[in-house]
Amino acid sequence: MTWTYQTPLVRGWARWPRPSGATSVHDSRVHRRRLPALWGPALVLLVCAAAASGCGGESQAQRLSPRSIAAEVGAHYGDPHAAVVVARPDQTEADDEPMYLMTISGHMRKDGVLASRLTFSALANRFYVWDICAFDSLGRQVWSEPDWGRAPPRLPRHVAEDPAHPPGPPPPGEGSQG
Repeated sequence: MTWTYQTPLVRGWARWPRPSGATSVHDSRVHRRRLPALWGPALVLLVCAAAASGCGGESQAQRLSPRSIAAEVGAHYGDPHAAVVVARPDQTEADDEPMYLMTISGHMRKDGVLASRLTFSALANRFYVWDICAFDSLGRQVWSEPDWGRAPPRLPRHVAEDPAHPPGPPPPGEGSQG
């Protein structure tokens, strides 16, 4: 029998008969020999991807989730089950620290005044919130609070490193006169 080349009807089908007696067993051995040669580059890519994800400073695992921030803020104002409406990731202007611009809804109270929605800014790496504004069900602002949290905000890099602004309280005579 002479061998003739026949175009397969479906792409990817093997030609029959195979030249020089090659079988599917032979073909799989060839692929098995070539497979370890692909492991090296794949392993290098995997290691590089893992290293690149950790080069950004702090990892995602250390960040607070918007849900946990909402629960903490809601609990502070009387509703531990406050729901996240919006949580937009951002960075602080002073030192590019990760943060969220958030809106939560629930039944929060301050000094007996009920609010159904709060908007605020929150750090993502440690619990600190500021610029808290509360709104009633009609969308009117009913109260606000400048900031609160377990950790005071860090000084911006340019202020902390500037010898003209030493850390601590201002020297006598430079404070408020009044």
